[in-house]
Formats: sequence, C-alpha cells, structure tokens
Amino acid sequence: MLRPVANRWGAGLVGAALTLAWLAGCAEPRVPSGGPRDTTPPGLLSSDPPNEAVNVSGETIRLEFSEYVNQASLQRALSITPAPQGRLRFRWRRRRVDIRLPAALQDSTTYVLVLGTDLRDMQGVALKRPVTLAFSTGDVIDQGWIRGRVIEPTVGAAVPGMDIFAYAIQDATPATLPTYRTQSGEDGSFELAYLREAPYFVVALQDRDRDRQPDPSEAFAAPPEEVIMATPDTMRPVQRWVVARLDTIAPQVSRVRSLSSRRLQVRMSEAVALGRRDPAAWQVEDSLSGEPVTVRSVYLLDRDVRTVLLRTDSLRATTYRLVPDPSVTDSSGNPVRLDTVSFRGVARPDTSALRLTGFHPPDSAAAMNLAPYEVPRITFSEPPGDAVLEDLLSARDSVGTPHGVRAVTTDGTSYTLIFEPPLEAGVPRTMVVRMPSPSESTQLWEHQFDRLGNSELGSLSGIVQPVHPHTIIELRSTERRLLMSTTPDSVGTFTFDGLPLGEFHIRAFIDVNANGGWDGGRLLPFVQPEPIVLLRGLEQVRPRWDTVVSDTLRLPTF
Repeated sequence: MLRPVANRWGAGLVGAALTLAWLAGCAEPRVPSGGPRDTTPPGLLSSDPPNEAVNVSGETIRLEFSEYVNQASLQRALSITPAPQGRLRFRWRRRRVDIRLPAALQDSTTYVLVLGTDLRDMQGVALKRPVTLAFSTGDVIDQGWIRGRVIEPTVGAAVPGMDIFAYAIQDATPATLPTYRTQSGEDGSFELAYLREAPYFVVALQDRDRDRQPDPSEAFAAPPEEVIMATPDTMRPVQRWVVARLDTIAPQVSRVRSLSSRRLQVRMSEAVALGRRDPAAWQVEDSLSGEPVTVRSVYLLDRDVRTVLLRTDSLRATTYRLVPDPSVTDSSGNPVRLDTVSFRGVARPDTSALRLTGFHPPDSAAAMNLAPYEVPRITFSEPPGDAVLEDLLSARDSVGTPHGVRAVTTDGTSYTLIFEPPLEAGVPRTMVVRMPSPSESTQLWEHQFDRLGNSELGSLSGIVQPVHPHTIIELRSTERRLLMSTTPDSVGTFTFDGLPLGEFHIRAFIDVNANGGWDGGRLLPFVQPEPIVLLRGLEQVRPRWDTVVSDTLRLPTF
C-alpha cells in the first residue's frame, strides 16, 4: 500500500456521491432484486492514502465504497495525473478495490486521482459529479485551481458530463496530450484541483471516442481565454465555457429506396435544406443503359428533414444510379457530397395522394390569435404544384368578402400564407382549402387566423453593456425557437415589442465576424469564441406592460 508519513482529509471526501468499478480477475457481485428502486450513487468511505496526504510512498491505492459498484466502469472513469507509464492492475474484494501502479512514484510530485461521472453502482446509478483525490510524495501538495461552468449556447442550460482537459503550456504552445482531466457535473460546473501553478489551455470536449483529442464531429467549448492560470485563489469569478460544434463534415446520401414506381426516398446522413427545388438538378439513370429518368418534383416533409423525396417517371425492377443536387446543404452550409448511389427500382404502383396535413398554428382558440412575429402556415403530404395550389386555396373575411392569399414554400410541402391585405388585429381571415377526394367530391377545410390586439401585447426591454456596434440581442421561446432579434441603441438599451403573455429567453452576443449568428470559436488553431451572455431563467411578459429585465446583460470583454 501507499503509506503517508503525514495525513489529512480533504473537505467533502467522505460521503461524496460516486460510482466506481473495473473488471479485474474477481467475479463481479450481483445485487439482490426487489425492493424500492435505487437512485443514490455510492459514497466513498475511505482512501489509502487519504486525500491531501504528503510524503507518500508505495505502489498501491485503496478505495472503499459504501456499496457494491459496477467494476466495468472504472476504465472509463478513472484518471491519474501524472499518468502512470504502464498498465494499472485492479484487485477487488467486496466494496474495496486495490489499484496497483506499474512503477514507483516520482519524487516530490503531487498525484491527482479523478473519478468521473462514468462511474456507476450495481443498479446503474451514475455519479452526479466527479470526485478528486490528491496526495504528494513530497512535503507539499500543489494548490492550483481552475473553476468553470459548461453551458449550451441557446438559453444557457447546464451541460453535464463534458470532459474537461487542461493542457500545460510550454513555450507558448499547449501540450499534445492533456495534463489534467475532470468532467462537468449535473449543474455544468467543474473544478480542476491540485494543479501545478502554471498556465493552461482548458477545453471542454464531448470525447465520444475517448482519445482525449478533439474530432470534427465532437461538440466542444473553447476557453474564454487562451491562457488560464492555475492559482490558489479560490475566490476568482467562475468563467463559462459555451458549447459549440464546428461542422465541417458534408452531408451525404445514406440510402435510396424506391417506394413505388414513381417515388424515391433519399435518406441523408443529417438534416438538410434544399438550396433550390429544381428536379432537373437530380440525376437518376439506368445503371446498365445509362438512360436518364426524369425527376418531376423534389420535396421535404416538415416532420423529417433528413429525407428527400423525389417524384419520377416510371421506374422498372432494375438497378439505377442517383447523384444528388449539389445545392443541398446541411444547417452549417456544407454542400452535399456528390457520390453516386445505386438502388433497385420497383414496379409497384404509386398509390399516394395529395393530402392536407395541417394548419399552423393548429386549430384552437388560443392558437388562432397570432403575435406580430408569427406567420400562418399550411402543410401538405407532397407538393401540390403551383397551378393546383391556386385552385385549392382561398380566403375570406368575417362577412364573407373574398381576400387574396399567396402561399410560399422552400421545401415543397410547408407553405407560408401571405394575406392581401396583410393580416391585422380585429380583421380575422378564414382560410379555405378545397381538397379533392377519391369519391370525386370535395373535402372542405377551414381555419381562421387573427392577430392579437395591442391590449393583448406587452414588451420586454433591458440594457446590454458594454456597447458594441455589432451586438445582437435575441428573443427565444420556451422551446428555444428564435422569435426575433434586435440591436441596442447608443447607450445599450434594447426593446422587444409586440409580445404576447408568456415567458421568453434572452441572449446577447457580439457578432465579431458579422455573419448574423454566434460563433463558438476554434480549438486548433485557437480562435476565441464571440463574447456572449445568456440570462439564466425565463423573463415573464404581461399584456399592456413593459417588462424590464432586472439584470444588465454584461458581455465578456475581449
């Protein structure tokens, strides 16, 4: 065992919520079934050497827990700094584990052992936040600290379970591999403790492949500053790491399926948008003869933006090739890969029919009254075509007078309705859709839209500091949907007018690169995230009131 000459326990060690285990030679114990469901992670009862022990020697660390733990989770959860050069060996005895180190400890060195949130008990209850232990082979223990909180970028919600890596900086360059590691807890907070007092490059990473390196598909949070000093000062303000995703991977066609002799389902690797709805931009041809197949229409469905649907001329039960339209992009603007994908046609007749799938907002007394920022929509099961659409749609006011209405779409099935004259409060319009039915009769669908009046609307205002010419303030719904954005005046004041009764999220950021959205920076090469502030919680708006945000939105300085 590792034996300390002088011991002292760290605050909060005993009883810390924790799940620990590893598979190593001993059979894993089974937990009796029955009884109430276990929701409490095990606690760490003791460690040898104790936390913050000094003058430690030996080659074994012993941990004992309050209950049996899942041994198979230890490899994922345990990290030791400095990392031992060689294989750790684990020996379990009931609720106790001995961790055998591969070599003797370094002289006058602080060792930090972190048990991450991958640790679980025998019921699968995970550790809510990491537990950190430290001991030294010398007379003193390093006392550098770095604290932070990881949040998502739309409403500032906590992001638990992110790996936090601290890379030591030498000659102004971060080390290749992280020197220290921990994880964010349930509230998004993290604490790197017992660090050598030095500068570090600290990142948050969704390290799915556990290679401790950022990969293009992994979410990350760049540090608010490139260089962060680890110091004994535990009173420093907690900084925030805001999660971003640098999407550089092009979408691609995953699969093509022939639904019928005249309809194809093109499944994409991720959600996409149609840059144009030009059927001629899609290439479909017979694999043997090279004879092209005419594509008649292309569309997306509102409920599934990973699937593109094509209407074609008649297909046969043979093999075809498809190349997608190069204007198809993902949400980051990456164009689709122009791979050739083979599929098998079918001679099955197409029995699909044009259907009205819904009005938006839906038909309810509350939803008919639209806020100024809301637009009425209708959705269909497939594109009706411009000529057919004109015959399907009509609008009238409350006394039956006809009004003009246009329908505009970008995906072929979801249409925004534009009334002429524009929809205004107190002048409701009844939208009429006349759909043909198999019996050659007409099905009549009606839905009334109206605008909320001034007496039903309020406003939300506040102040953002410091004032910057590229500051953008955004208002989001409780579902995190962007409703509107604005810019502050010369003294930092902003106002959102025309808001219905309800709750809203607010965030502000400096649009440094003037692209209209917030950018989370880069890790390598380092690019600082655009300054952002997110109000925690929701702001309540009442009709006929100007609700003033109680806190000033204070943007981080460069």
